[in-house]
Amino acid sequence: MKTIAIIGAGLRGLSAAIRLASKGYDVHVFEKNTYAGGKMMPINLGSYHFDFGPNTMTMPKVFDAVFEDANLNPRDYFNWIKLDHHTRNIDYNGDSFMMSTDTDKEYMVNQLSDLDPYAAEHYTAYLTEIERLYEL
Repeated sequence: MKTIAIIGAGLRGLSAAIRLASKGYDVHVFEKNTYAGGKMMPINLGSYHFDFGPNTMTMPKVFDAVFEDANLNPRDYFNWIKLDHHTRNIDYNGDSFMMSTDTDKEYMVNQLSDLDPYAAEHYTAYLTEIERLYEL
């Protein structure tokens, strides 16, 4: 059996380790931090909470495929939860902007109207373009 060393236990390193181990390789993962997950980690500073790494998973099928390629059921390890509203961004004035899924366009347009009327007017075109890019 071949032995493989993977440097880094971020999402890429962990994905590679799962796929290689499922193919029979002896996989060893080395991580400099005291935790796995790379940039996906929470930080609490006083009453503030920050999630580093991806705050929106736009391609859940890619994550599921890592497990499925290893003949594992991803639902045995995690479940996806779609949030209609997520990721609150707060500026220096205390004004906030809450990101929303594509199912609530009116919510986004209303928020954008206060912050940036141009963006509110072009929001639907923006969604069309990012969908096109996603499909590519």
